[in-house]
Amino acid sequence: MANNPFVPQTGTSTSSGGSRWITNPKHMPLTAFASTDLNLKTALGLVVLSNTAGFYTNLAFRGATSSITGAATLVTVANVTSGSGFLCNVVSPTHTASFTPTFVITIDGVAYTIAPSATIASGKRLVLGPICYGIPTITPLGGASLVDHFHDGNSVADAGFNAAMVGGVAMVGSTGSLYTPEAIINFGLPALRFEQSLKVEVMASLYSANAVDRQCGATYRLDL
Repeated sequence: MANNPFVPQTGTSTSSGGSRWITNPKHMPLTAFASTDLNLKTALGLVVLSNTAGFYTNLAFRGATSSITGAATLVTVANVTSGSGFLCNVVSPTHTASFTPTFVITIDGVAYTIAPSATIASGKRLVLGPICYGIPTITPLGGASLVDHFHDGNSVADAGFNAAMVGGVAMVGSTGSLYTPEAIINFGLPALRFEQSLKVEVMASLYSANAVDRQCGATYRLDL
């Protein structure tokens, strides 16, 4: 009896018709946040911003972190030589001047280079993967401030909505948080599937004198 394309087949998580998982990193969401707007939840009511060392200390618990060692020089953030799982987010270094961040992601032996086609503004970090966006405050008729619904970087509620795309990347003007890999997988958010190996390399066109600016990281979840 032929396999039903609408029913996941045994033996693989990606063999069903219309798998929700992405296998090309260029199909993942790509946005840019100010370092002071990108955060990571660490405990009840506590977050750390990506312009602090604590962000990368906690990010390492969800994957791996590194620090660039020079301008336009690739550094390896994660290297899974044998294993399967999901890549969820990659976060670039930043600089105090306009610069170009670059990701080189090798999935099951195939390398993909991801970079904006123009320099992005100082203090921004390029983020690959899904983001939990902030909740804006609105003032309706009557003057009382209310909290609006969640929105994404393409919403008119986002302060960066009217800003131009830079090198094909949306410059998000509101805050954003990284989901945990478990939340991304369970909520069905975009995740990059690898079956045999994963390598994440990162670089920036400029090398910052600030140690935190040079830090970068990736979040992922192995099957075993």
